[in-house]
Amino acid sequence: MATPRGPDGRLGDRYLLALALIVVTIIAYTASGDGGVGQIFVVVLQGMTVLVIFRASIVSARMFRIVAVLVIVSVVATVLSVATDSRTAGAGLAGALLAFVAPIAIARRMRSHLRIDLTTVTATLCIYLLVGLFFAHVFGVIDIVDGPFFVQPGAGSAIDFVYFSFTTLTTLGYGDLTARLDLGRMLAIIEALIGQLYLVSVVALVVGNLGRTRRSATDEGLSE
Repeated sequence: MATPRGPDGRLGDRYLLALALIVVTIIAYTASGDGGVGQIFVVVLQGMTVLVIFRASIVSARMFRIVAVLVIVSVVATVLSVATDSRTAGAGLAGALLAFVAPIAIARRMRSHLRIDLTTVTATLCIYLLVGLFFAHVFGVIDIVDGPFFVQPGAGSAIDFVYFSFTTLTTLGYGDLTARLDLGRMLAIIEALIGQLYLVSVVALVVGNLGRTRRSATDEGLSE
């Protein structure tokens, strides 16, 4: 069976590319720093990654346009924030929304995969990494709205939030950064639970059934 194609005829189910872009985005947080150009670069890269994810998930043209508008809003909000030398929650909220909606699009597409293969595995891993980015954005927004987020003085850069989010998601918990607010602590608990439950259930189930073919709803109806 041929791999389905996306609306542009190329990116349908290309979750390996999406996974690579997510990893590059995470690395970019470290390499770019908190400078204005670095912030804009990361947001643009993240926007491109999200667009690739939605192309790979073969969403409707209307949905893709909505996502594209959100990406543009996120980039514009970041540029304005850098230009005015002010911290606003707009870019963080847009980034969190995109990182929240993208896993839903991936999960919806995965339901149509009758055969569990490498594409399904990479799609599953994309969701896992996007959860980490989602919470990183949320922590950043909390820092702006009701900060500082961390107990440790001087902490609060973009890489700090990404680092804290992924050490929480993977339950490494080095302890060098800790949340100051009760809301931050509760969100950290929720993220840690999601990270562990996702790995031992969803990822383990997908990897354990690698190569198997699922029965479609049509097949089940014919067998009754």
